[in-house]
Formats: sequence, structure tokens, C-alpha cells
Amino acid sequence: MGLGPTGSRKQRPSTIGLEPLTIAPVEVHRIAGEIALKTPEPDAAKAEAYFERALAVARGQQAKSSEMRAAMPSANQDWEEFFL
Repeated sequence: MGLGPTGSRKQRPSTIGLEPLTIAPVEVHRIAGEIALKTPEPDAAKAEAYFERALAVARGQQAKSSEMRAAMPSANQDWEEFFL
């Protein structure tokens, strides 16, 4: 056990509480698109709709990094279709 800010010993909690997991809506749509592509019968149209929704949400939030993550799966799929 370490010392607290006042120099006294800190008590260890008897249980550790877990914070609820929060996932941004853009990530929910992006992950749903990924799942649609990885099912036994991939549904590219459904995946594309999820990716488009993720892009729209990211653009609405002006979240460039989220927008990039949402665009990547769609771009990868286009790349694979072009070269395969």
C-alpha cells in the first residue's frame, strides 16, 4: 500500500467498481458494418449503409479521426474489389 497525499496510508478498496462502457455512436455504426462483412454470409450493402451512417455521424460531430476510421473499411473493400 502506498501513502496518500496527506502522508497517511491509503486503504485498498475491498471491491473494484467498473465504470459502464460508453461507445460513441459513430463507433457503433462502424463496428456494425464490420460485423456485417464478417458474418458467414457477408452483406456488403448492409455494411455500406452502416459505414455511411458512421460517416454522417462523424461529419455532424466534426470528428475527423472518427470520420477517418469510419471511411477506412469502405475504402478497403473498394480497394479489394478493384484488385481482386
